[in-house]
Amino acid sequence: MAIISTSDASVSKYYVHISGSDIELARAEIESLVDLHSIGVGILWYGRLGFIDCKSNPIPFLLSRAALVREVGNVLHEGSDPETLLNRITKGPLTEILNSKRSFSVRIYTTDYYFEEEEKQQFIIDVGKRIQEVTRASVSLNHADVNIVVNVIHNKVVLCEAFKSYQRQVLTQRTPSARAFFHPSMMNALLARVMCNIASVQPDQSVLDPFCGGGGILCEAALIGAQVTGIDMNWRLLKGAQKNLIDLNISDFSLIQGDSRKIPVSYMDSIVTDPPYGRTSSTRGENAIRLVSSLIEQSIEFVENGGRLCICGSQEMNMRNLFDQVGLSVKYDILIPIHSGLTRNILAVEL
Repeated sequence: MAIISTSDASVSKYYVHISGSDIELARAEIESLVDLHSIGVGILWYGRLGFIDCKSNPIPFLLSRAALVREVGNVLHEGSDPETLLNRITKGPLTEILNSKRSFSVRIYTTDYYFEEEEKQQFIIDVGKRIQEVTRASVSLNHADVNIVVNVIHNKVVLCEAFKSYQRQVLTQRTPSARAFFHPSMMNALLARVMCNIASVQPDQSVLDPFCGGGGILCEAALIGAQVTGIDMNWRLLKGAQKNLIDLNISDFSLIQGDSRKIPVSYMDSIVTDPPYGRTSSTRGENAIRLVSSLIEQSIEFVENGGRLCICGSQEMNMRNLFDQVGLSVKYDILIPIHSGLTRNILAVEL
Protein backbone atom coordinates (compact mmCIF):
# COMPACT_ATOMS: atom_id res chain seq x y z
CA MET A 1 0.00 0.00 0.00
CA ALA A 2 1.32 3.45 -0.91
CA ILE A 3 0.60 6.16 1.68
CA ILE A 4 2.43 9.41 0.99
CA SER A 5 1.60 12.59 2.89
CA THR A 6 1.80 16.04 1.37
CA SER A 7 1.01 19.58 2.48
CA ASP A 8 0.83 21.10 -1.01
CA ALA A 9 -2.28 23.26 -1.24
CA SER A 10 -2.60 22.54 -4.95
CA VAL A 11 -3.33 18.86 -4.27
CA SER A 12 -6.95 17.76 -4.84
CA LYS A 13 -8.73 14.73 -3.44
CA TYR A 14 -10.28 11.90 -5.40
CA TYR A 15 -11.60 8.46 -4.59
CA VAL A 16 -11.62 5.04 -6.24
CA HIS A 17 -13.88 2.06 -5.56
CA ILE A 18 -12.16 -1.14 -6.68
CA SER A 19 -13.86 -4.30 -7.91
CA GLY A 20 -12.85 -7.91 -8.57
CA SER A 21 -12.40 -10.85 -6.23
CA ASP A 22 -8.86 -9.97 -5.14
CA ILE A 23 -8.47 -6.68 -3.25
CA GLU A 24 -4.66 -6.86 -3.10
CA LEU A 25 -4.40 -7.23 -6.87
CA ALA A 26 -6.84 -4.35 -7.48
CA ARG A 27 -4.96 -2.09 -5.06
CA ALA A 28 -1.66 -2.89 -6.79
CA GLU A 29 -3.16 -1.95 -10.15
CA ILE A 30 -4.50 1.39 -8.90
CA GLU A 31 -1.32 2.28 -7.02
CA SER A 32 0.75 1.57 -10.15
CA LEU A 33 -1.53 3.63 -12.38
CA VAL A 34 -1.69 6.57 -9.98
CA ASP A 35 2.12 6.55 -9.69
CA LEU A 36 2.32 6.49 -13.48
CA HIS A 37 -0.15 9.36 -13.80
CA SER A 38 1.31 11.74 -11.24
CA ILE A 39 4.46 11.85 -9.11
CA GLY A 40 4.14 12.63 -5.40
CA VAL A 41 0.66 11.31 -4.65
CA GLY A 42 -0.86 9.42 -1.77
CA ILE A 43 -3.49 6.69 -1.46
CA LEU A 44 -5.20 5.77 1.79
CA TRP A 45 -7.18 2.52 1.62
CA TYR A 46 -10.33 1.57 3.52
CA GLY A 47 -11.27 -1.89 2.25
CA ARG A 48 -12.31 -1.42 -1.37
CA LEU A 49 -12.27 2.38 -1.10
CA GLY A 50 -9.13 4.35 -1.82
CA PHE A 51 -8.76 8.12 -1.29
CA ILE A 52 -6.18 9.76 -3.53
CA ASP A 53 -4.26 13.01 -3.04
CA CYS A 54 -3.17 14.12 -6.48
CA LYS A 55 -2.09 17.34 -8.20
CA SER A 56 -3.68 16.44 -11.55
CA ASN A 57 -7.06 14.82 -12.15
CA PRO A 58 -6.56 11.01 -12.44
CA ILE A 59 -10.20 10.20 -13.24
CA PRO A 60 -10.04 10.01 -17.08
CA PHE A 61 -6.81 8.01 -16.93
CA LEU A 62 -8.15 5.48 -14.42
CA LEU A 63 -11.41 5.06 -16.33
CA SER A 64 -9.56 4.40 -19.59
CA ARG A 65 -6.88 2.08 -18.19
CA ALA A 66 -7.92 0.27 -15.01
CA ALA A 67 -9.48 -3.18 -15.19
CA LEU A 68 -10.45 -3.59 -11.54
CA VAL A 69 -12.32 -0.34 -10.92
CA ARG A 70 -15.99 -0.01 -10.13
CA GLU A 71 -16.04 3.77 -10.09
CA VAL A 72 -13.87 6.82 -9.46
CA GLY A 73 -14.70 10.39 -8.60
CA ASN A 74 -14.05 13.75 -7.02
CA VAL A 75 -14.22 14.33 -3.26
CA LEU A 76 -16.62 17.27 -2.75
CA HIS A 77 -17.12 17.47 1.02
CA GLU A 78 -16.25 15.36 4.04
CA GLY A 79 -17.00 15.22 7.74
CA SER A 80 -16.32 13.03 10.74
CA ASP A 81 -19.94 11.79 10.92
CA PRO A 82 -23.22 12.11 8.95
CA GLU A 83 -24.39 15.25 10.80
CA THR A 84 -21.07 17.03 10.32
CA LEU A 85 -21.13 16.24 6.60
CA LEU A 86 -24.64 17.70 6.21
CA ASN A 87 -23.48 20.92 7.84
CA ARG A 88 -20.48 21.13 5.50
CA ILE A 89 -22.44 20.76 2.28
CA THR A 90 -22.16 24.33 1.01
CA LYS A 91 -21.90 25.95 -2.40
CA GLY A 92 -18.20 25.51 -3.21
CA PRO A 93 -17.51 22.37 -5.29
CA LEU A 94 -21.20 21.44 -5.61
CA THR A 95 -22.20 24.57 -7.49
CA GLU A 96 -19.42 23.92 -10.00
CA ILE A 97 -21.16 20.74 -11.15
CA LEU A 98 -24.83 21.37 -10.29
CA ASN A 99 -27.34 24.16 -10.93
CA SER A 100 -31.07 24.62 -11.45
CA LYS A 101 -30.85 23.18 -14.99
CA ARG A 102 -29.16 19.95 -13.93
CA SER A 103 -30.27 16.82 -12.06
CA PHE A 104 -28.58 14.48 -9.61
CA SER A 105 -29.00 11.19 -7.79
CA VAL A 106 -27.72 10.15 -4.36
CA ARG A 107 -26.69 6.74 -3.09
CA ILE A 108 -24.63 5.50 -0.17
CA TYR A 109 -21.75 3.05 0.28
CA THR A 110 -20.64 1.96 3.75
CA THR A 111 -17.33 0.49 4.94
CA ASP A 112 -16.88 -0.56 8.59
CA TYR A 113 -19.95 1.48 9.54
CA TYR A 114 -23.41 0.17 10.41
CA PHE A 115 -26.62 1.98 9.48
CA GLU A 116 -30.09 0.81 10.41
CA GLU A 117 -31.96 0.67 7.10
CA GLU A 118 -34.42 3.36 8.18
CA GLU A 119 -31.57 5.59 9.36
CA LYS A 120 -29.70 4.99 6.10
CA GLN A 121 -32.67 5.96 3.93
CA GLN A 122 -33.33 9.09 5.99
CA PHE A 123 -29.69 10.14 5.64
CA ILE A 124 -29.91 9.79 1.84
CA ILE A 125 -33.05 11.95 1.86
CA ASP A 126 -31.37 14.56 4.07
CA VAL A 127 -28.31 14.70 1.78
CA GLY A 128 -30.56 15.10 -1.27
CA LYS A 129 -32.53 17.93 0.36
CA ARG A 130 -29.36 19.71 1.39
CA ILE A 131 -27.90 19.48 -2.13
CA GLN A 132 -31.16 20.85 -3.55
CA GLU A 133 -31.09 23.78 -1.12
CA VAL A 134 -27.52 24.66 -2.11
CA THR A 135 -27.69 24.11 -5.89
CA ARG A 136 -31.41 24.28 -6.84
CA ALA A 137 -30.83 21.14 -8.91
CA SER A 138 -33.53 18.49 -9.28
CA VAL A 139 -33.45 14.84 -8.26
CA SER A 140 -33.49 12.13 -10.94
CA LEU A 141 -33.32 8.47 -10.00
CA ASN A 142 -32.82 7.08 -13.51
CA HIS A 143 -30.94 9.50 -15.79
CA ALA A 144 -29.22 12.02 -13.54
CA ASP A 145 -26.69 14.47 -14.97
CA VAL A 146 -24.53 14.04 -11.86
CA ASN A 147 -24.20 10.91 -9.74
CA ILE A 148 -23.47 11.57 -6.07
CA VAL A 149 -22.25 8.84 -3.72
CA VAL A 150 -21.80 9.20 0.03
CA ASN A 151 -18.97 6.96 1.20
CA VAL A 152 -19.42 6.24 4.91
CA ILE A 153 -16.40 4.89 6.79
CA HIS A 154 -15.96 4.32 10.53
CA ASN A 155 -14.17 7.66 11.03
CA LYS A 156 -15.40 9.87 8.19
CA VAL A 157 -18.23 10.49 5.75
CA VAL A 158 -17.29 11.65 2.26
CA LEU A 159 -19.55 13.20 -0.38
CA CYS A 160 -18.27 12.44 -3.90
CA GLU A 161 -19.12 12.92 -7.55
CA ALA A 162 -19.03 9.43 -9.07
CA PHE A 163 -18.13 8.14 -12.54
CA LYS A 164 -18.78 4.46 -13.28
CA SER A 165 -16.08 2.42 -15.01
CA TYR A 166 -16.74 1.03 -18.46
CA GLN A 167 -13.39 -0.72 -18.97
CA ARG A 168 -14.06 -3.78 -16.80
CA GLN A 169 -17.16 -4.73 -18.81
CA VAL A 170 -15.30 -4.36 -22.10
CA LEU A 171 -12.43 -6.52 -20.86
CA THR A 172 -14.76 -9.18 -19.45
CA GLN A 173 -16.43 -9.52 -22.83
CA ARG A 174 -13.06 -9.96 -24.56
CA THR A 175 -12.74 -13.59 -23.47
CA PRO A 176 -10.07 -15.94 -24.88
CA SER A 177 -12.76 -18.06 -26.55
CA ALA A 178 -14.08 -14.98 -28.39
CA ARG A 179 -10.73 -14.26 -30.06
CA ALA A 180 -9.84 -15.07 -33.65
CA PHE A 181 -7.51 -17.76 -32.30
CA PHE A 182 -8.13 -19.64 -29.06
CA HIS A 183 -5.89 -21.81 -26.90
CA PRO A 184 -6.77 -22.96 -23.36
CA SER A 185 -3.47 -21.59 -22.00
CA MET A 186 -4.30 -18.01 -23.04
CA MET A 187 -4.67 -15.44 -20.26
CA ASN A 188 -7.98 -13.59 -20.08
CA ALA A 189 -8.03 -9.92 -21.06
CA LEU A 190 -8.89 -8.72 -17.55
CA LEU A 191 -5.81 -10.19 -15.85
CA ALA A 192 -3.58 -9.38 -18.83
CA ARG A 193 -4.63 -5.71 -18.59
CA VAL A 194 -4.00 -5.69 -14.83
CA MET A 195 -0.49 -7.06 -15.33
CA CYS A 196 0.27 -4.46 -18.01
CA ASN A 197 -0.91 -1.74 -15.64
CA ILE A 198 1.17 -3.05 -12.75
CA ALA A 199 4.16 -3.03 -15.11
CA SER A 200 3.37 0.63 -15.95
CA VAL A 201 3.05 -0.05 -19.68
CA GLN A 202 2.76 3.22 -21.60
CA PRO A 203 1.86 4.17 -25.19
CA ASP A 204 4.78 4.11 -27.65
CA GLN A 205 7.00 2.18 -25.24
CA SER A 206 8.26 -1.35 -25.93
CA VAL A 207 6.82 -4.43 -24.24
CA LEU A 208 8.15 -8.00 -24.42
CA ASP A 209 6.35 -11.24 -23.64
CA PRO A 210 8.95 -14.03 -23.93
CA PHE A 211 6.26 -16.72 -23.47
CA CYS A 212 3.60 -15.05 -25.60
CA GLY A 213 1.58 -18.09 -26.67
CA GLY A 214 -1.61 -16.90 -28.39
CA GLY A 215 -0.88 -13.27 -27.53
CA GLY A 216 -3.29 -12.51 -24.68
CA ILE A 217 -0.86 -10.15 -22.94
CA LEU A 218 0.46 -8.73 -26.22
CA CYS A 219 -3.08 -7.74 -27.23
CA GLU A 220 -3.70 -5.74 -24.06
CA ALA A 221 -0.30 -4.04 -24.17
CA ALA A 222 -0.85 -3.14 -27.82
CA LEU A 223 -4.34 -1.77 -27.13
CA ILE A 224 -2.75 0.53 -24.54
CA GLY A 225 -0.56 1.78 -27.40
CA ALA A 226 2.71 -0.04 -26.75
CA GLN A 227 4.95 -1.57 -29.40
CA VAL A 228 4.87 -5.27 -28.59
CA THR A 229 7.25 -8.16 -29.20
CA GLY A 230 6.36 -11.78 -28.52
CA ILE A 231 8.61 -14.83 -28.36
CA ASP A 232 7.49 -18.45 -28.34
CA MET A 233 8.86 -21.83 -29.43
CA ASN A 234 5.50 -22.95 -30.75
CA TRP A 235 4.95 -21.80 -34.35
CA ARG A 236 1.22 -22.57 -34.22
CA LEU A 237 0.76 -20.35 -31.17
CA LEU A 238 2.76 -17.55 -32.81
CA LYS A 239 0.49 -17.69 -35.86
CA GLY A 240 -2.45 -17.57 -33.45
CA ALA A 241 -1.01 -14.50 -31.74
CA GLN A 242 -0.66 -12.87 -35.15
CA LYS A 243 -4.33 -13.57 -35.91
CA ASN A 244 -5.45 -12.13 -32.57
CA LEU A 245 -3.41 -8.95 -32.97
CA ILE A 246 -4.56 -8.36 -36.54
CA ASP A 247 -8.17 -9.02 -35.50
CA LEU A 248 -7.86 -6.06 -33.11
CA ASN A 249 -6.53 -3.88 -35.95
CA ILE A 250 -3.04 -3.90 -34.43
CA SER A 251 -0.22 -3.73 -36.96
CA ASP A 252 2.80 -2.56 -34.94
CA PHE A 253 4.10 -5.83 -33.46
CA SER A 254 6.93 -8.34 -33.79
CA LEU A 255 6.69 -12.10 -33.29
CA ILE A 256 9.77 -14.28 -32.98
CA GLN A 257 10.00 -18.07 -32.91
CA GLY A 258 12.73 -18.60 -30.36
CA ASP A 259 13.92 -19.78 -26.97
CA SER A 260 13.18 -17.55 -23.97
CA ARG A 261 16.48 -18.69 -22.45
CA LYS A 262 18.27 -16.72 -25.15
CA ILE A 263 16.20 -13.58 -25.65
CA PRO A 264 17.31 -11.91 -28.91
CA VAL A 265 16.30 -8.42 -27.73
CA SER A 266 18.72 -5.99 -26.10
CA TYR A 267 16.22 -3.76 -24.26
CA MET A 268 12.52 -3.34 -23.60
CA ASP A 269 10.68 -0.84 -21.42
CA SER A 270 8.60 -3.63 -19.87
CA ILE A 271 8.48 -7.41 -19.70
CA VAL A 272 5.01 -8.74 -18.98
CA THR A 273 4.63 -12.49 -19.18
CA ASP A 274 2.74 -15.60 -18.16
CA PRO A 275 5.21 -18.53 -18.49
CA PRO A 276 3.98 -22.11 -19.01
CA TYR A 277 2.69 -23.92 -15.92
CA GLY A 278 -0.42 -25.73 -14.75
CA ARG A 279 -2.59 -28.40 -16.33
CA THR A 280 -2.58 -27.04 -19.89
CA SER A 281 1.20 -26.54 -19.97
CA SER A 282 3.63 -28.89 -21.66
CA THR A 283 6.48 -27.63 -19.44
CA ARG A 284 5.16 -28.31 -15.95
CA GLY A 285 7.37 -28.82 -12.91
CA GLU A 286 11.09 -28.26 -12.86
CA ASN A 287 11.30 -27.35 -16.55
CA ALA A 288 8.97 -24.37 -16.02
CA ILE A 289 10.99 -23.23 -13.00
CA ARG A 290 14.22 -23.39 -15.02
CA LEU A 291 12.65 -21.30 -17.78
CA VAL A 292 11.54 -18.63 -15.32
CA SER A 293 14.89 -18.68 -13.53
CA SER A 294 16.65 -18.09 -16.86
CA LEU A 295 14.33 -15.19 -17.66
CA ILE A 296 14.95 -13.58 -14.27
CA GLU A 297 18.71 -13.89 -14.67
CA GLN A 298 18.49 -12.23 -18.08
CA SER A 299 16.35 -9.46 -16.58
CA ILE A 300 18.93 -8.22 -14.06
CA GLU A 301 20.66 -5.74 -16.37
CA PHE A 302 17.35 -4.87 -17.98
CA VAL A 303 15.79 -3.93 -14.60
CA GLU A 304 18.91 -2.07 -13.46
CA ASN A 305 18.58 0.11 -16.58
CA GLY A 306 15.04 1.12 -15.63
CA GLY A 307 12.98 -1.66 -17.19
CA ARG A 308 9.86 -3.04 -15.52
CA LEU A 309 8.95 -6.70 -15.02
CA CYS A 310 5.62 -8.31 -14.11
CA ILE A 311 5.34 -12.09 -14.19
CA CYS A 312 2.59 -14.58 -13.42
CA GLY A 313 3.34 -18.13 -12.29
CA SER A 314 2.07 -20.72 -9.85
CA GLN A 315 2.62 -20.60 -6.11
CA GLU A 316 4.47 -23.93 -6.31
CA MET A 317 7.18 -22.31 -8.44
CA ASN A 318 8.26 -20.09 -5.51
CA MET A 319 9.25 -17.28 -7.87
CA ARG A 320 9.94 -14.89 -4.99
CA ASN A 321 12.91 -17.04 -4.06
CA LEU A 322 14.21 -16.87 -7.65
CA PHE A 323 14.14 -13.06 -7.52
CA ASP A 324 15.80 -13.01 -4.10
CA GLN A 325 18.61 -15.25 -5.34
CA VAL A 326 19.66 -12.69 -7.97
CA GLY A 327 19.12 -9.65 -5.74
CA LEU A 328 16.07 -8.17 -7.47
CA SER A 329 13.64 -6.35 -5.15
CA VAL A 330 9.99 -7.38 -5.45
CA LYS A 331 7.40 -4.60 -5.16
CA TYR A 332 4.27 -6.76 -5.37
CA ASP A 333 3.88 -10.45 -4.49
CA ILE A 334 0.23 -11.41 -4.88
CA LEU A 335 -1.39 -14.84 -4.56
CA ILE A 336 -4.64 -15.55 -6.43
CA PRO A 337 -6.45 -18.86 -5.73
CA ILE A 338 -7.86 -20.31 -8.97
CA HIS A 339 -8.94 -23.82 -7.97
CA SER A 340 -7.82 -26.56 -5.55
CA GLY A 341 -4.84 -27.42 -7.74
CA LEU A 342 -3.64 -23.94 -8.69
CA THR A 343 -2.85 -20.69 -6.94
CA ARG A 344 -1.48 -18.01 -9.24
CA ASN A 345 1.41 -15.84 -8.09
CA ILE A 346 1.89 -12.40 -9.63
CA LEU A 347 5.15 -10.60 -8.92
CA ALA A 348 6.36 -7.19 -10.03
CA VAL A 349 9.92 -5.96 -9.65
CA GLU A 350 10.63 -2.75 -7.72
CA LEU A 351 12.54 -0.19 -9.74
